[in-house]
Amino acid sequence: MFYNILKSSAYRLIVKKIKKGMFKTTLQALWVILMTVFPEILKAQEVPDSLITQGNIFRQSIHTAMVYRKGWPLSYPYLNLNGEEKLILEFDDLAEDPMNLSYTLIHCDASWNPTNIYSGDYLEGFADNPITNYRFSTNTTIPYIHYRIQFPNEDVNVTLSGNYIISVFEDGARSRVLLSQRFIVYENLVSIRPDVLQGQDKSGTGSGQQIIFDVGTSSFSVNDPHRDIKAVVLQNGDWSNARFRKSPDFAGGNKFSYTLSSGLVFPGDNEFRHFEMTDIRFISKDVADIRYVRPWYNVILKPGEFRRFKPYFYQEDLNGRFYIRNSRGSDPSVDADYVNVFFTLAAPFPVEGTDVYVFGGLSGWHLSGQYKMHYNMEQHQYELSAILKQGHYDYLFATVSPDSTPDLSRLEGSHFETENDYTIILYYAPPGSDYDRIIGLRTFNSKSK
Repeated sequence: MFYNILKSSAYRLIVKKIKKGMFKTTLQALWVILMTVFPEILKAQEVPDSLITQGNIFRQSIHTAMVYRKGWPLSYPYLNLNGEEKLILEFDDLAEDPMNLSYTLIHCDASWNPTNIYSGDYLEGFADNPITNYRFSTNTTIPYIHYRIQFPNEDVNVTLSGNYIISVFEDGARSRVLLSQRFIVYENLVSIRPDVLQGQDKSGTGSGQQIIFDVGTSSFSVNDPHRDIKAVVLQNGDWSNARFRKSPDFAGGNKFSYTLSSGLVFPGDNEFRHFEMTDIRFISKDVADIRYVRPWYNVILKPGEFRRFKPYFYQEDLNGRFYIRNSRGSDPSVDADYVNVFFTLAAPFPVEGTDVYVFGGLSGWHLSGQYKMHYNMEQHQYELSAILKQGHYDYLFATVSPDSTPDLSRLEGSHFETENDYTIILYYAPPGSDYDRIIGLRTFNSKSK
């Protein structure tokens, strides 16, 4: 424990202040160490595997974690095993001193449980690698350190397809996880031909989107699809409402199919709400006001309203994602600022029997306590203040469904016409296999299919 204290960034900062004579007495310095360092050590306690594999942030100072294909920040974190593409993980630490960070790649099964495969069987190179690429923010009101990892790289490469976690940890201790993110490594061994039909969702209305698809296996032999194949379908890259199916509805010849009887129906939900704050000197779309209260810029969004019973209206969105941008800078990775964003949702009374959250890529696709709204009885509205980096953001207001998953339809409404992205992932695990191999992946849009 004392080693961790000596290595902590808070301790190093206090030592610098002591050397500069910024404390009047030694006792004052010791008191600051106790109040500052010990909370930092407590925040770095062990994180269980069940939370790591969900992909989340475990340190309050870490923000804007995202994984995407190199050159395309709005892409999904899917990597072709036999391709030349790279993935990028980047995140910020709202701190003044860099940390001693490393990362590792964890292979998982189709249900996101770590597999028992030895790391040397799915990785080529080193299992643990230091993060050496970091930069300090420039010309920002809130200082931060930006970290970036490009992988595969000369230190580590993946050799098997499947579900993966990239886990970032401190001081060489894998148990001291700061953040984890999910990504997919796939092989193109089968063809997938999807379609989207109107279907009935849980509400019993025709606002659902039914996914059906055929899989061609002419170039890859699958002996028993009913036994060896699992299919997962994602909506907008969100694992919280993923649909799992263990076997196809039909198999014959060089094809198997998931048909109307497969039950792969998603609520259409609604187009995402959107706001932008690429220039915090000017009010932009869906922003009501911008105020500077030292040391923060505060962006107040226009109040949101319930959309459940409103007619469908198409508006172009990012399907829940966000895009970092500073219109007055040259490198948003380090010159985009952090601001306080105030969300409000008008409601005459609290929503009965549930909590309300701001939900989307900005919350990591989780019902996160950091994005839980609180009801203001005097103003008759839900309120939330969240720290976000300059850019374009999508979001929805979510409640909690009976199975503890996000319910986006209760406040936002649901429409078959809503434009959504879908991803089909095919896992292959014949008898004797020790992992779920991904033999096919296809992302498509409900409008263009």
